[in-house]
Amino acid sequence: MLPRERLAQYGEIRDYLPNRYAGDRAVDLPSDDTQLAFWMLEHLLDRGRIEPDALTAPPAPKWWIDTFVQRARPIEGDATVYRPRGDRTAKLGPLWKLVDEKLRHSLQSRRPEAGGEWYSGAYLLETVPAALRVLMYYGADPEEAIVRAVNDTKDNDTIAAIVGAAVGALHGESALPRRWRDGLSGRVVADVDDRKVFELLERAVLTPAPNSERGRGTPAQRST
Repeated sequence: MLPRERLAQYGEIRDYLPNRYAGDRAVDLPSDDTQLAFWMLEHLLDRGRIEPDALTAPPAPKWWIDTFVQRARPIEGDATVYRPRGDRTAKLGPLWKLVDEKLRHSLQSRRPEAGGEWYSGAYLLETVPAALRVLMYYGADPEEAIVRAVNDTKDNDTIAAIVGAAVGALHGESALPRRWRDGLSGRVVADVDDRKVFELLERAVLTPAPNSERGRGTPAQRST
């Protein structure tokens, strides 16, 4: 919150406020920064050194909801114009509100599987909640996340692409099954076997960022 907004809502904060994650008791709960600091301490005590690969971890299920709502709410506001096509129980409202209500209910009921209310078609108000729901439950397991996105949704090419990008960013290429990577054709066009995807990726790696001092050329050329 901006300082002026926080001051208007709570006054000057000098003690713990009632916390909804602690049954509205006025007690402390760790912030994400505190959690990271003590997880690092635990890591050092257990291993005696920093092992970067062991420190990476997927976000907690609730993080996906909280982060989306935090980012989308200021942009969307409280407009009441949208309704998912496949869920007649959803109220008219902005996307952040749908995510907040429906995905929290899904998390509380522990129902990750696809149900009739999750139409998951090619419509933003269906695609985003469906992708977030898969990530909430399976973000720690890249293979299962993509398998669930492919099998449990209607517009599965779109939703699996979003889920795949997210788990790829979280876990890296090596976390994906070797059989999937070996089976990539690299095609951009279905009937043209030009392996252009790999060419584009290589060009992206070799192209310096704008205003970068990195020189162009192959890695070998740049290292000499």
